[in-house]
Amino acid sequence: MRTVKYLLILLISLLVFTWPLTADEPVLDYKHPIQITSYYWQIKSEAPDILQIFQNDKVAPLTEYELSGCMFCSGEEDGCDTDGVSSLTLEENPNEPLVMAVCHVGAHSRLLQVFAPLRDNEDAVFSTTGAYTIDYEMTGQGIKVTTDHRNYESDEAGEFTQRTEYWPKASYPDNSRAVYSYEIYDLASNPDTRHLKKLLRSNPHAWDTGEDYLSDTPVGIAIAAGNLGALKLFVEHGYDLNPSEWFSHPVRKISPYTGRAEPEHMQMLEWILSQIERNPDIDYHLQDFVANNHYQGAEILLKHGIDPNIWIQNWKSAWDISDDTQMRNLLESYGGESNFRKVLVVGSLLLLLVGLLLRYLLKPKQTVQAGKASLPERNPKKGKLYTVIGLLILLVGSVGALLTRYGSALGLDRPDGAIIFYIVGLLMAALGIKFISSGRKLQMLYAETLVQNHTGERPLFLYLRSFKLDEEDKQDIVLPGGLSVSINPWESSLSVAFGRVGEMVAIGRPGEKLATTGASRLYVTDDEWQDKVLELIDKTDLVIWTFGDTKGLRWEISRLVQVVPPEKLIIAMPFYDKKMSVRKEIWQGAQAMLNETLEKPLPGEVGESLFIAFDQDWNAHWVKTDPPSVGSRIASMGFWNRATRGVRSLLKSRGYAYPELLLGEKIAYGFLAALGWILVGTVLVMLYGFIQSFF
Repeated sequence: MRTVKYLLILLISLLVFTWPLTADEPVLDYKHPIQITSYYWQIKSEAPDILQIFQNDKVAPLTEYELSGCMFCSGEEDGCDTDGVSSLTLEENPNEPLVMAVCHVGAHSRLLQVFAPLRDNEDAVFSTTGAYTIDYEMTGQGIKVTTDHRNYESDEAGEFTQRTEYWPKASYPDNSRAVYSYEIYDLASNPDTRHLKKLLRSNPHAWDTGEDYLSDTPVGIAIAAGNLGALKLFVEHGYDLNPSEWFSHPVRKISPYTGRAEPEHMQMLEWILSQIERNPDIDYHLQDFVANNHYQGAEILLKHGIDPNIWIQNWKSAWDISDDTQMRNLLESYGGESNFRKVLVVGSLLLLLVGLLLRYLLKPKQTVQAGKASLPERNPKKGKLYTVIGLLILLVGSVGALLTRYGSALGLDRPDGAIIFYIVGLLMAALGIKFISSGRKLQMLYAETLVQNHTGERPLFLYLRSFKLDEEDKQDIVLPGGLSVSINPWESSLSVAFGRVGEMVAIGRPGEKLATTGASRLYVTDDEWQDKVLELIDKTDLVIWTFGDTKGLRWEISRLVQVVPPEKLIIAMPFYDKKMSVRKEIWQGAQAMLNETLEKPLPGEVGESLFIAFDQDWNAHWVKTDPPSVGSRIASMGFWNRATRGVRSLLKSRGYAYPELLLGEKIAYGFLAALGWILVGTVLVMLYGFIQSFF
């Protein structure tokens, strides 16, 4: 037991003496006492965080400091264990309120700041950064800070070296470089440079110690002081303007990131960039100006060749400039994106105008026949041209509209005038679909040709319906923004399904300039249509009579019952998209009308089926629709076309061999199914993230 006790004591001792120095975790909106003083500090959570100093129990803070860029983290990795806020006490004045804040800036850099509200109520009295780590030691005389930095001029590129700094001045060791730095600072920060000029003339190398770190050189101190006159004097007397750490410190010291964005600092930045060679390593620091909406500083860097595309690509998600039109336009103009966007917008408008002009010039024309019905235009070559033009316009318009509307998910900012670009894209997409639809109609075969050339190798199916159904069958493909394109899903589904076995023909609407997609049509006058229907009944293999309560349909069904064998007649009920209650209502009307004509009554029940067939004795029965396989329904998320599946079941029941999907068709359907599931998965992931953000 003694051994165990001694081991525990040893372990506790090791933990006590090796535990790293840590600062208090900055608990938000909680007042922390500052040592033995009558002051308190508090972190107010905003963007960015605000350090507030309070005196006694007063409600209003004595002063506030903005902790720009500060990120406090916890844990032992990446030096997070030393992040936080703590109070300091100096022996020479123990009642003075002093607060030290250590935090991460950027990906790995560390920032240490000391705030003394009785000395400076606007900025930190001491600030230093380290590439990765900051070690500090607090004593009664002040703090000793050790930071690491990269030395890019060493033999080993990127080698880390250390630097030690002290605060306040009284805490510096005798004969240290810090005393030397303060002497230079007193000279370099004085707007009157006559004394400095005199000293440099007498001994130009008085402060040239070969120090590599910019903040410890006369040049760096002049930059930090914002004294362009002193900086020019040092450079004139041979001091290096471009040491190894230039791209790490000068831009930060004269950027709004550290609160320095005065005109004199901008003049200094302009002069420095005019004196040194282009260095791509300083591109990173453009973020300071952009993030702080400092238009002048960003423009100066851009004028001197800083590449904005790196910033746009890598920092767009980290800094939100979507509401700053001036800054965004500045970045994109130098990055070449603005001109590209203008070209794209102008090109899209021109393409839209060209499409409208082509549609006007190539508008369909009817073929007028003496004594016969006019025929809609049929021109396969023109139809293919329409299709190509439509695909091009549809691609440009839809991609442009989608990127404008949803591009933010990919990190793309919406362009100025996005609503105009969005509307143009939608109009182009709608026009493209119109072109494609017209192209298909121009390539439709005349039913007269099909009937005349019919050899019996492929069966003919006669599709009878009222012209009113053509209008009722139209459904709109709704595009984002309220635009839509009409299609005929019922007839299109039937023609696709019957087309896998034979050809579907129908009587066309008189006066059409373009044939309706679906069945191949033939055109007759009002005086000819009944004779033409009877002629087609004799030449076709199946007659699909689509229910409707019109005078023409009543005449057709009465003649069909008289001249058509019962096995050849099919009654179609176009209510595949209707609710069961509506189906029952429609079916009751159909029974009341058809039972007067048919030899035997129709079935009393209505189900999911769409087609009624007859046996040789005129006994009617619903043709059961065989659903797709379970795997196909899962792949299609439960969606399947009941009209095409109904035709498939109907043709099989009538002895026709219905071909299976070809390999290319299976691949295409598989791709669409995979795309659909990817979209569903994306929505579910976004929904999960939304729920997690609230619960």
